[in-house]
Amino acid sequence: MDKVNRSDRVIGKGNKERLVLCSDNVWEYLSEWLPYREKTLSVGIPNIFCPIYKGTHIDTSRPLTESAIYAMPRKCASESEVQEFTPHDLRRTFATRLFENGNDANVVRENIGLSSILTTQRYDKRDKERARQASRNVRLF
Repeated sequence: MDKVNRSDRVIGKGNKERLVLCSDNVWEYLSEWLPYREKTLSVGIPNIFCPIYKGTHIDTSRPLTESAIYAMPRKCASESEVQEFTPHDLRRTFATRLFENGNDANVVRENIGLSSILTTQRYDKRDKERARQASRNVRLF
């Protein structure tokens, strides 16, 4: 697989088509996985992610289930003695990092696949002290 787009469209919740964008870091991992996955593709089964069982047996006939996706962060949390978290916690963290890097709400909205800017604003958890500091620096005269 010489050339793969660094963005692609997927069908998500509510049967909505979404643009998926990857960071350089995520792309490194995907670049390692995709050639291997391509070798194991079953005809007509386009799933990028699929179950991998003990002994590295890959079941290419079906996608990961929702429960398997929820189990992964739960397992990582228990192994690292971190409070339990969900895939949605990862989404919130990604949105927070985008905001912290100076991106506006519309850029964050597009990256996390939301349709409403109002919903996106709920993800902005930057601290109140930053807001206080910003208001102190505003000069009216």
